[in-house]
Amino acid sequence: MKLKKLKVVEFNSEKKLLLKCYADFYKSKTTLISGGNTFNFFLKYLYKKNIKYKKNLILFDERISNLRKEKNFYKLNKYLINKNILKTDNFLNFEVLKDKVNINRINLLKKKISNFPEADMALIGVGNDGHIGSIFPNIKKRYKNLLICKNKGEKFNRISFDLNYVKKIKKIIIVIRDKNKKNILKKILSNAHKSELPVLKLIKIASNKIYLYYTKNST
Repeated sequence: MKLKKLKVVEFNSEKKLLLKCYADFYKSKTTLISGGNTFNFFLKYLYKKNIKYKKNLILFDERISNLRKEKNFYKLNKYLINKNILKTDNFLNFEVLKDKVNINRINLLKKKISNFPEADMALIGVGNDGHIGSIFPNIKKRYKNLLICKNKGEKFNRISFDLNYVKKIKKIIIVIRDKNKKNILKKILSNAHKSELPVLKLIKIASNKIYLYYTKNST
């Protein structure tokens, strides 16, 4: 069965992929962006352009840790907030949780989410195991639109927006630019829609069309 909602775009260079991601970002009002390493090249590009944006950014997921450099917030803060490329008020993140989750902090986070504009675009990276955001099989707790998960081999928990939240976003862009992710790219391109991998689940249940951007060196 073909996944009709998936529009696949191959780029013959990382630069062309970068420029397309930037063009999509520029058109959006509020963008959800993955943590991890996929969008390091994009954050550095924004940093070098040094343009002040009146846009909103939502962090997809976070590591709940007291080690500052382990957190996804660290890079976005370094490249965007500290340079005033993005205003603090325009950045929805999980810093209110600090290094642990309790009901009071979750309620504060929920209030922030409810008062923040909804994303109209998402830039999503994919892990080697097919996870997106911090959506892993070991789900410890569920809240409205949020999951607390534990990744194998890590001492800390993670928090992430769930698939029910992400699937409603008007334009979802999945990006693969790493040659080490050939296997997961093959699974997506082969329309392995019955897989339980989070990335394939999202493609299956998304309310709107999803775009897959990848570079030739990742095939």
